[in-house]
Amino acid sequence: MPDRVRDVLIALAATWTERAEQLRTEGRARDAANLAALAADVGEAVARTPATPSGLLTPREAASWLSVSLRELYVLDLRYVKIGRSRRYDLRDLQQFADLNGDRPRLERSA
Repeated sequence: MPDRVRDVLIALAATWTERAEQLRTEGRARDAANLAALAADVGEAVARTPATPSGLLTPREAASWLSVSLRELYVLDLRYVKIGRSRRYDLRDLQQFADLNGDRPRLERSA
């Protein structure tokens, strides 16, 4: 999971926990319990999901980050690192590609 997604989910869980406390003080115990359970579930999911090491993304994560399909990612032929039999894309390379090609990469199609 990319660090920015992890940070957003952690902040969201913290906000929900605070809101659950407010609901308890307002006498809305059922709502408070539901929201606290949701916050706990998100916190546990984040804890179970490994962080992306040093900005290296799997092909699926890279495609998601660029908002393209896996097939389009492979057609783009971006630089990647081989770790064993798997590819990893450096987030800095993806950012550079996005900066040079606009918000969403456009595939050049042969006529």
